[in-house]
Amino acid sequence: MKKLFLLPKNLDKTEDLYTCYLNLDILRIIEKGGIVKVLYEDKENEIIGLVCAEFYDNYLVIPYLFASNLSLKSTLLSQIFKEVSNKNIILKVPSNDERLIQYLIRNNFKLINTFILFIGKEDSLKLNRSFNFNEELKTSVEVTNSTILLYLLLQKNCIGVLNAQKLGNTFPIVRISSIYIDEKYRNKKMGSFLLFSFLTFLFKDKKYYVVSEVPLGNLPAIRLFSSFNFGIVGSYKTLMK
Repeated sequence: MKKLFLLPKNLDKTEDLYTCYLNLDILRIIEKGGIVKVLYEDKENEIIGLVCAEFYDNYLVIPYLFASNLSLKSTLLSQIFKEVSNKNIILKVPSNDERLIQYLIRNNFKLINTFILFIGKEDSLKLNRSFNFNEELKTSVEVTNSTILLYLLLQKNCIGVLNAQKLGNTFPIVRISSIYIDEKYRNKKMGSFLLFSFLTFLFKDKKYYVVSEVPLGNLPAIRLFSSFNFGIVGSYKTLMK
């Protein structure tokens, strides 16, 4: 298993971009008061197992679980479960980890969703686009508590919203959590214009890495991110108990 560092390294160096994103997200979970359990290999102090959990109202969300075998994974999960009670548990699992998925299903977890993780940076994303619309479009950006909201306006009505969050104050990683276009204006390249406007704003002053999780069944969103040359890191399944 690749060695993981709990603190992000210099993101300007050539390295595994997903590992950087993962490390920073783990740091965010720690800062928010979440639970992080780590198993170390004795000889070289290398991480051989890691699990993270975040609290959301009545839910315990486990976005990351890494270990070399099912026994270590179940051990890590049991350590988390001992610290919580009366919580619905949501766990994200790589789609190809069938042994863990079947183990969870046998223990009363249910599959609720599958999705793809996209990731990209300025050098690889396509921003040389032109949009021709009959009516005037305007965009505005509001930054509050590390949350970036971008609105797409047509005839003074908000017809689209993009919601994104910075994962850290000093590290250039932004996660797009949702893109919504009003049903009346879909199939008119409004989603492309919204994403284009956001990326243009984002890369104006600083180079960022951008990540987003998209449900496998959301074909318009998958086509949208693919058209901007976002790379696919992997696919995942979400189970809940």
